[in-house]
Amino acid sequence: MSISSLARTHVFLIIVALLACAVLITINHYSSRINSSIRAYVAGESYYSKGQKDASRQLAFYLLSGDERHYELFKEYLQIPLGDSIARVNLQNGGHIDTVRAGFLQGMNHPDDVDDLIWLFKNFQHLSFMSKAIDIWRDADGLIAELNQLGKLINVHNQNIYASNYEDKNGLRQAAEEVWLLEIEELTNSLTAKEREFSRHMGETARYIGGILYFFNILFILLTIGSATLLFIRLLRGMQESKNQLIIKNENLRDLNHRLDHFIYASSHDLKAPINNMEGLMGMIDKSSLPKGDLILLEKMSFVMANLKQTIHDIEALIKTDRLGQGDKEEIDLRSLIKQIITENEFGIEQSNADIKMELEAERLIYPKIAMKSILQNLISNALKYRSPDRNCQIRIKSWQEGEHSFISVSDNGIGLDLSKSGEKLFGMFKRFHSHVPGSGLGLYAVKQAIERNGGSISVSSEVQKGTTFVIKL
Repeated sequence: MSISSLARTHVFLIIVALLACAVLITINHYSSRINSSIRAYVAGESYYSKGQKDASRQLAFYLLSGDERHYELFKEYLQIPLGDSIARVNLQNGGHIDTVRAGFLQGMNHPDDVDDLIWLFKNFQHLSFMSKAIDIWRDADGLIAELNQLGKLINVHNQNIYASNYEDKNGLRQAAEEVWLLEIEELTNSLTAKEREFSRHMGETARYIGGILYFFNILFILLTIGSATLLFIRLLRGMQESKNQLIIKNENLRDLNHRLDHFIYASSHDLKAPINNMEGLMGMIDKSSLPKGDLILLEKMSFVMANLKQTIHDIEALIKTDRLGQGDKEEIDLRSLIKQIITENEFGIEQSNADIKMELEAERLIYPKIAMKSILQNLISNALKYRSPDRNCQIRIKSWQEGEHSFISVSDNGIGLDLSKSGEKLFGMFKRFHSHVPGSGLGLYAVKQAIERNGGSISVSSEVQKGTTFVIKL
């Protein structure tokens, strides 16, 4: 599969996951609002039912007692279901929204629920679950209207009875009471049945919608997780493929470097032989018999040969420098290693009349041994090469521990350096600051490379004609 097709697949999976998340958020938002609206209708039905039952009870009291206070309470309690009826009729007939709000508030619905009541009715009135609830509601409102008319009829009848001069008032009232009490009971029973049916239907609707929304929640959650998982797997697979390609490239590069090193070494070795032969032949020439012009030419040829030999030496040193710091770490006996370096450089030390002293608080270190030997070898060699002609050479090697880090310092009392002029270039490749001694300018470069490749650092302090101190943090 090409990179472009992989990228297109990744983009597609990301889009699917994002869309699934967006749909999931939308579903949860609307499911929450639908459930909140259904809860508001169930709560509203309880006020509707209570208002109707209180009104029926007060109407019965009024019928039996003729006390006008009961009739006033009947009308007051009946306003609750009548308010819900006003809201329903205006919602179905496109009435003004303020009238709808006023109706729901008259029906004792909580002001915070009114918007949800209106939203559910307007958006879902034609769906089966809501249309059935509206039908039940309409039937109950019809019964409320009958109860209201019955209350008015009883009120008119009571007014007439108590205002007339009939002697048999009690007989007339008793006959009417039996009929109207029966009507009040029948209306109350019918309304109770409708109210229970409405509550049961809304409860079933809430459970049904909850089940549907739960299904879609699970579906889109699985879709999101599936897309993210598939994307993650593809990314891991792509990373593994990239890693494998990188390993192959590294192996090819390592092989190329090995062949290049071999070529350079072979070339330098092949070049050394003719150069040495030419030096030998030039050494056999009797310079005393040569004319002055030929002698100058011979000296220039010798100079060119010396430069060529130095160039070959520098190339070999550069390859050696690039390999420093490689190798496994091991425990090093620092004192033994320094003694080994002193032994290997015994002739130079004796010639320099150098005094090397060790103050080793940390004698055992974990470090690549070949790198540590090269570091100390270079620093000690530099101290010997750049010694002062005015005093005996003194070299001090110290080691100590600070927390997790080990430190080594190499100090001398040599000719020193002006770091303000050469400090930034001190560890550069082929950088030399004293011409009176031979060298390639790779020693300190090699030291710094070896230390940094092993996670350490090196710093230097120096004063002209006083000496130099290198501090290594391992």
